[in-house]
Amino acid sequence: MNLLFKIIGAALLTVAVSAGGALAQGRVGVTGAVNPQSSFERSSGVRTIVIGDNVLFNDRIVTGDIGLVQVLFVDGSTFTVGPTARVVIDEFVYNPSDSSGSLVAEVTSGALRFVGGKLSKRGNTVRFRTPGGTLGVRGGIVNIDLEPGCLPDGRCPSQTASFVFGNELTLDLPGGGSRRIHRTGYSFVFFGGQVEIMPTSEVDQSALQARLTGRRGANGGSLNVPTDANVVRSGVPQINSARAPITVLPRPRPVILTSRYSPEPFVPGITRTTDVIDDTVTEGAQSDYVRTDVASQEPPPPPPPPPPPTENVGGYATPETYITQSGVRIENPGETDIVDKVDLSPFDPHFVETSKGTELVIGEDSLPFPATLGESEIAPFDSKTLVGVRARGTVVRGPDDFALYYLQEADTGGADPDRVLYLVTGDPTKRGAILSNNPETSATVRTYDLSDDFQKRARGIRSELRLLNPLVAREFGDALEGASETPYLIVTRDGAAGTAQTLYGGLFIDGQGSEQRSAINVDSGFVVGDGEGLAMVGRRRGSYRVSADQASAVMTGPTGPMENVPGEGESSLYGRKGESFVYTSGLEKQPNSEDGERLFFDLQRSDGILVEPDQLYSSATSAGQLTGNTPASELSRSTRTLTGFASGMVESTARVVRPFRSTDVGDFTVSFNAEESNLGGIIRVTDITEADPVVRSYQLAFGTDIFGGKSSSTRATYVDDDNFAAVATGPAGRPGSPQTTITTDEGQVIRHTGTNPDTYMISSDAVPQPQLFESAGVTECECAFMEWGWWGTATDFDDKKLEKSRKDFVHLGTWAAGDVTRAVDLPTTGTGSYEGHAVGSVVSQTPDGTRNRYVAVGDLGVSYNFGSRTGQVAITNFDGHDFSGTVAGGVARDGVSNQFSGQLSGSGLSGNTRGAFVRGPRGPAQGVLGTFDVRGESNRYRAVGNYVGQGRVLTGTAR
Repeated sequence: MNLLFKIIGAALLTVAVSAGGALAQGRVGVTGAVNPQSSFERSSGVRTIVIGDNVLFNDRIVTGDIGLVQVLFVDGSTFTVGPTARVVIDEFVYNPSDSSGSLVAEVTSGALRFVGGKLSKRGNTVRFRTPGGTLGVRGGIVNIDLEPGCLPDGRCPSQTASFVFGNELTLDLPGGGSRRIHRTGYSFVFFGGQVEIMPTSEVDQSALQARLTGRRGANGGSLNVPTDANVVRSGVPQINSARAPITVLPRPRPVILTSRYSPEPFVPGITRTTDVIDDTVTEGAQSDYVRTDVASQEPPPPPPPPPPPTENVGGYATPETYITQSGVRIENPGETDIVDKVDLSPFDPHFVETSKGTELVIGEDSLPFPATLGESEIAPFDSKTLVGVRARGTVVRGPDDFALYYLQEADTGGADPDRVLYLVTGDPTKRGAILSNNPETSATVRTYDLSDDFQKRARGIRSELRLLNPLVAREFGDALEGASETPYLIVTRDGAAGTAQTLYGGLFIDGQGSEQRSAINVDSGFVVGDGEGLAMVGRRRGSYRVSADQASAVMTGPTGPMENVPGEGESSLYGRKGESFVYTSGLEKQPNSEDGERLFFDLQRSDGILVEPDQLYSSATSAGQLTGNTPASELSRSTRTLTGFASGMVESTARVVRPFRSTDVGDFTVSFNAEESNLGGIIRVTDITEADPVVRSYQLAFGTDIFGGKSSSTRATYVDDDNFAAVATGPAGRPGSPQTTITTDEGQVIRHTGTNPDTYMISSDAVPQPQLFESAGVTECECAFMEWGWWGTATDFDDKKLEKSRKDFVHLGTWAAGDVTRAVDLPTTGTGSYEGHAVGSVVSQTPDGTRNRYVAVGDLGVSYNFGSRTGQVAITNFDGHDFSGTVAGGVARDGVSNQFSGQLSGSGLSGNTRGAFVRGPRGPAQGVLGTFDVRGESNRYRAVGNYVGQGRVLTGTAR
């Protein structure tokens, strides 16, 4: 092991062993490297920092012109503080047992690099207060510079914050509002009161790195500065093989190093070692690369030119018109990014080596094949074969000869580039790279970064929701940059057998009340062996509301890959290890796919009425690049079943919106299978106002069939205990979904008519919305041992038992679930006090008759006497309303689980609640969850939702 790693490891171990006592005394870490022009400013005075100093809570770190300090925190985080800096540790809380806590620091001058430890992987728990706003770091590496240099365009920013590696970097602005970066290689750049998101400058980052690694001639704190003679006598050159010194420079973005001539995986011999080295470079060198720095050394000979790339090239272009498989004619498919496959074979696609490097030649056109990985622009050129006019574009280069080309007309005169061409090339991935059937292979979570949708970007549409129709995205505007999304994930199984699950999700909620807009998309699918290759099969599900006074619209349709040579045994992924793919609609028919249509499909409605033929077809295209491969064993995963409640507003074709919610604990059930990396469950909601003249309740199934039948597929993805999603599908090729039903007021049970109910569910942790709570002044419950999230559906019932068919929709319903305690296991004495949050759907009618529909949140307070089985439930600041009531306990319908219920009133509203206590790591009644509904006079105001809370004060046996 490298000596430096040993020293740092020993320092961290020392701090970790004594963490309990250290935290009690205010010690939060130690200094691991120091240049002595650095000091602590404490209430007890100022002292020079030396290596091994304890770092205390509220310490102010101050550095001089050549000062440098590295701080090692007990959770494994590190700060590297550069010259002329002032940094204060405002808050540090860390619980080693569950890695919970928080870290808050204030940076007022200089520069700082933060490398995240365990705290940064727990969500928005690491924050830096800076003059430009508060930065939040999730699982990553961030450079903060309050003294940056000027840009090439002459502008001089006051501050930069660069996202080097991780999940996301957020910014809360002093005057309100927030921004978010989820892709590495981008920075927040501040110009006075304005902030822009820009690609990170390699020059600036190199200059910053030099400031963070000290200056030539500094002694590092040593009183005896070593001479050349000292070093020769020390034996260090012999130990280090007389190697030249190295300089660590920042890497602009992750690079995966592979060789297309490596042997196949799992072949004994050098192959296994090569794979290990490759994985280490991929996962361990995300942010830095090493450059030899020897002035007197002759430059090494140039590397040999790479072998010619694969000549498998697929093409997809915008047609003049498009006719769907259901017979709908689309006159202008370009405005919604629809492309169709084109035959390139007459133009003989091939690669050649020229003085400019490798080029892709198609007919009379030549396109550059970049020598480096990543995205680059294609300069305007006169296209004679591909576009037929002067063209320009973008190319994304990946490992093993993968490339995605995007071409459009260069001179559009300001008009939208409706006619485009995509080219995809690369070596298809062999089935064994992901589904190897090797019993020694452990389950992993593969993380892919998705590029921009080039067609949306060319139109100036900035959207973090990849699957949103571009016409709809334009209605939302730049606000979509604040959406929360997951990366694209592929979750394999132990033994890498059968199938792998896939997941992508995004959520956008902007504004409060009548000003709110929202959109959600969920794609849960799978990777399956297709002969010797791999096929990716997914489902686009979701809904959106462009304005609070408009009804929601539903999104559906298949997702799939863009292939270069479609056919039996060809792969949807590219590269030796499946490093790349092209994410789009289901352009090609996939195995196990029940969809005849290959496009995305939106069902547009107006005020709850289905408007024919206002149906939107669209597609989207993004390049996916592998950025990480995490062993599933490092994640919290457990096979378990959680129960709870669900709620939502049902919008039907009858021009009405009615609140539906669960009436019994267990009406929401979700079962997780860690071995199979999937999940399944059921949602039951009831017409609690008894206003619907036909439907008493809905039952909606999602994911795998928990009833043991064959009514649903494996389109459900379990990443870990906090991140998961599922969609609903019906029986393969047969009409009617036996587990998605309505029960009429007469007690008749009617199956869903269509093959595929458009139901989705996703956990709140997968698509967090902290701004929703912050803007409402509500504290979101941490509630680590409970889960809550979102669901929606678009159902279709057409049966002779009904007078007429029904199409019903739910947009952003909510659910809450946990390990509900058995009634006999509840405490019999003592009291409990709980705090948390409520979240739900609102319909509010204005005096002029306008109905606004939106999501609202509020604070929750519950007090309960376990001896008398009575208590109080209070929901405050929920859309400006406070309501509360007395509840009494009992036993749930299943005869086993606990449950309480009661009436609510306040702020001119009245309603009901039902809840249950949940087992946590500290006892059988550590948490509480439930559902509620309230309404005002003449039903001008109606709300329905769910709540979760955790115990703050427990007495007696309730502890």
